[in-house]
Amino acid sequence: MKSMNPLFLSVIFFILSGILTAQEAKRPFPQHTVYDKSTIMPANHSRAEMDKSVIEYYNLWKSSYVRNNCSDQKQYYVWDNEDLEENETLRSICVSEGQGYGMLITVLMAGFDKDAKTIYDGMYKFYRAHPSKRSEYLMSWSILSGCITNTKNDNQSS
Repeated sequence: MKSMNPLFLSVIFFILSGILTAQEAKRPFPQHTVYDKSTIMPANHSRAEMDKSVIEYYNLWKSSYVRNNCSDQKQYYVWDNEDLEENETLRSICVSEGQGYGMLITVLMAGFDKDAKTIYDGMYKFYRAHPSKRSEYLMSWSILSGCITNTKNDNQSS
């Protein structure tokens, strides 16, 4: 019997180890990093109070701005509620910058939010479904069409 190529075995090992550890948040919220003594930190609030404040604001942000794409329930986007355009057809439902920030926020809160990976993956799918005309690797700057679903903090739908 022939022996297996060591390079082949190494590649298989790295692929399997990546798959097995892919679901784990590497730096889950809250991290409670030990900072240098010269770092300025709030002295009038405990770490637990600051964590609670971040969690409350994250939940408010998520319920107000993270939306499920009506045409594909596996996609999520960060709703652009600016309503700066009077012309309804030119109003965007999502802009690429907001989507990028939303993806980063979701990753940072992965230790707290059990749905963070699902939402992040859905935001990635939304980004891939709306490529820029200049490059398929960039998201279109502004998504002008789609549907907006109601959330508990929103009484409007368009």
